[in-house]
Formats: sequence, C-alpha cells, structure tokens
Amino acid sequence: MANSTDLVGLLLTNTIGMSILCETIKTAGYMFIHSGVVSKRSHSSKTMMNESKDCFAFIQGTGLELLMEDYGIGYDADNLRITFYNEFHLRKYL
Repeated sequence: MANSTDLVGLLLTNTIGMSILCETIKTAGYMFIHSGVVSKRSHSSKTMMNESKDCFAFIQGTGLELLMEDYGIGYDADNLRITFYNEFHLRKYL
C-alpha cells in the first residue's frame, strides 16, 4: 500500500493540473465569445484577448498532451480538444 504522504502529493499535483486545464480552456473560450466585439477595447480586454489566443494555441498544439502527462491527468487530450472545438462550433479545426 502506498504511503499516505505520497497520496497527498499525488492528489495535490492532480488538483493543480486540473486547475490549470480548466483555466486554460476557459481563457481560450474567451476569444470566441468576445471576438465579435469590434469596438475600441480597453487595455485589459486586449491583454485578455492575447492571453486567450495563447491558450487556444496551447490547446491546438502538444501543450495539452504535455499537461496531461506531467500532472498525471487521466483524460484523453484529443477528446478534450474535439469537445472544445464542438462547443465553439470550430469544425474547421477537426
């Protein structure tokens, strides 16, 4: 049986990984929700849009697989990616 200290470390690592994953997906979605706004954007809005583009690139590339592997998250990266594309009607990326 595993040491309880090892299990706590594993639990914390997995929780951090899931938090990163959730925030990345949420931030990447910002771009598609707010992309239709053509008015003058504030500095914080422009910063958020740039961050959103970076998160979307992370999801499109191998970053998602690396996150899953590094934090021991047992999800299928391709399935998450397809779900994200379907959620925002991005069929061109499938």
